[in-house]
Amino acid sequence: WLKSKGGSSVLLLLGSDLAEMTSIFSRVSKVTEKAEEKACESICGKGSVHAFHRIRMMFEELNPRVYGQTYKSHHLFMTNLVMMIKQTSLEERYKNPLYRGKQHHFYDAEVFQRAVRYGQHAKAAGLRNKKKICRAVPGLRQDDILHIEGTSEVGNPNFFLCIDRKYDEIVLSIRGTSSIADALTDLDAVRADLCGGYAHSGVMQRANYVFEHIAEKIYELHKSTGKKVVITGHSLGAATAILVMIKLFGEATGVVNGIIAERVVKCYAFAPPPVFGPMNKIPRWANATTHTFVHYCDMVPRSQIYTAIKVMLAWKKVDEADICESARLNFIFGRTGSELQHTLPDHEEAGQDLLAMYPPYFHVGKILLLWRDHEESKSICCQVQSDVLDRLILDPSMLTCHLMGGKDGGYMQRFRDMLEQDAPQTWGTSFARTFGMGRETQASTMLQAAEPDEFDEEEEDNEELDSSTKI
Repeated sequence: WLKSKGGSSVLLLLGSDLAEMTSIFSRVSKVTEKAEEKACESICGKGSVHAFHRIRMMFEELNPRVYGQTYKSHHLFMTNLVMMIKQTSLEERYKNPLYRGKQHHFYDAEVFQRAVRYGQHAKAAGLRNKKKICRAVPGLRQDDILHIEGTSEVGNPNFFLCIDRKYDEIVLSIRGTSSIADALTDLDAVRADLCGGYAHSGVMQRANYVFEHIAEKIYELHKSTGKKVVITGHSLGAATAILVMIKLFGEATGVVNGIIAERVVKCYAFAPPPVFGPMNKIPRWANATTHTFVHYCDMVPRSQIYTAIKVMLAWKKVDEADICESARLNFIFGRTGSELQHTLPDHEEAGQDLLAMYPPYFHVGKILLLWRDHEESKSICCQVQSDVLDRLILDPSMLTCHLMGGKDGGYMQRFRDMLEQDAPQTWGTSFARTFGMGRETQASTMLQAAEPDEFDEEEEDNEELDSSTKI
């Protein structure tokens, strides 16, 4: 037939039609991708697309290992993910982020006051000149700043060392990453040996860099002044701070050069990803000297391969669900009559084979989970175990919660709220009030001592969730 019709001409026509069809499908795909990106930002905020693209890349890397063979999706990655996030939010599945165990309320006015102060240090860790650092940390003088490390090398963090006269301490502040997407990089990194257990090798590399550049200076300062040491940071800077502290003070023993760590050092870690395992190998002294803070559904403290796999398994079920593409997009954009008849999973437990392949990391120290209870118009702080952070909470604010001045004022506002509020009614607080040690003589005094943060007000107004956000 081709020969009788002039085969070459017909094949050229078919080839031309095929090329045109391919071009049409490509354009339709791009339009759909733009639509899903628009939906993503409308639900999760400006800049969220960049972070979710990083999650998609991670899914692609893990695909054959998690699913047993390469899984080809039926729908766009972000469409499925945003559907899961939206339904989870509409159903308020994690209105209370403490989804497991009892609520153990935590209240210590001094801890919250110090968190405000060290939070200022953590936010300033990416700045490269003394004047800007002093604006960010009220009361700090330029001659109090002893060292600024402003490296541009990939994987090596900026940090600064100072004497903070407010508490008369040596403070080491370590910068995090430039974006949330960067904080999700290298989750699949190989493990590094530490204290008979393992640490995240990427964070260990950062910690080694800081240790090599500042350890001797800290030892000399402590020896000559007798001042205590505080190490702090936010995001990857917080995870780095934890490992730097462990390296500085004798690793498993907690003793170095006659210095007993528990008497000398504290670590205030804001939103760190989990970096150490197994749990029983975390040095006891490191747990005793570290405060780890997590704000509501912040995804970074819950981010590791172990938790990503749980989302991947749920995502596949959503992809396979009998819901057409138009119904998916209608639900995302909230069009009339777009309610789903399906209950979408937000996580699925991984099998033992995957757990053996990707053993989990854990948090170090006293883990304090804070969130805003909008019905009660108050902030809540609970001390939790590491297993409460064993899944990613899919919520529109999972990214903005990570910022120091993010959702509902972020980490900094939660600390200030806790200082302004009455302590929760427990035996201890009732006893304190009976003997004249209530809020008026403790928390309010502490809040007054925490000076207004003018830098925060000026800078946080411009804080955006994009690739240039310093976290």
